[in-house]
Parts: sequence; C-alpha cells; structure tokens
Amino acid sequence: MFMGLFKHSIDSNGRVIIPSKMRDELGKDFIITRGYDRCIYVYNRETYEKKLEQFDDLPDTVLENRKFEREMFLYMNEANMDKNGRVMLPEMLRDMMDIKGDVYIIGVRKRIEIWDTEVYKNYKATVAPLEELANNIKRA
Repeated sequence: MFMGLFKHSIDSNGRVIIPSKMRDELGKDFIITRGYDRCIYVYNRETYEKKLEQFDDLPDTVLENRKFEREMFLYMNEANMDKNGRVMLPEMLRDMMDIKGDVYIIGVRKRIEIWDTEVYKNYKATVAPLEELANNIKRA
C-alpha cells in the first residue's frame, strides 16, 4: 500500500526520484498515466491491469465508450526506474498537469500521485475537512 507525502524536484531531464519507501511496491516496470484533478497517476503493472479489467465489457459500439478508452490509453506510458530511483515523467503529462519544478509525491492506497506543489496547494484549499469528507463517501 502506498502512503505518505514527499516533496521532490523534477530535474532538467524531466525525471523525479520515487521515494525509497515506494519503490518495492511499485516494482521494476509500472504505468504512468493521466490522473484526475490535474495530477499524474503511477500504478504498479499488476494493479493497473486489474483496474483495466473493469472496462473489458464496455461495448465499442457506444461512442462515449470509445472516447473514454481513447483518452485513457492515449496518456498511458510504460516506465521503469533507473538505478537511482528516478523515473522520466512524459513531457506531455508534465505540460498537461502544469508540473514544472517542485512536486509532491503522494501515496494513495493502490497508486502514487505526482502533483506540482502549487497545483496541489490550490486543490487542498478546496477540500473539506476529513470528517466532512467521510460523511459524504459514495460508492459508484
């Protein structure tokens, strides 16, 4: 399980260090993709493959399903870490999520989120206290 918040910087080559506490769980090969709320999602391969299974039964005869699948797969990237624990964040994703320099790396159960620090601060300013969020949990 991924957890915690870590602050790191993107280097001049677009790489970021994955915190050592997250590396074993993430594995050697993993998936980097577009996340919600203007952040990048990082999943270990096994978890992401299981996540994708929920879409196996979507008929491609429905236009909205095709649009969703295109958007989802367009931004997926296979990735791996170098010996120093660095991973290259695709430029297209960095630009889309306004990731410029300093980032927060956040463990969120089965995924890692990478946020530009200013984008995250703006997001946090809109989030209700934990107790209020807990009272409003909904299942899809």
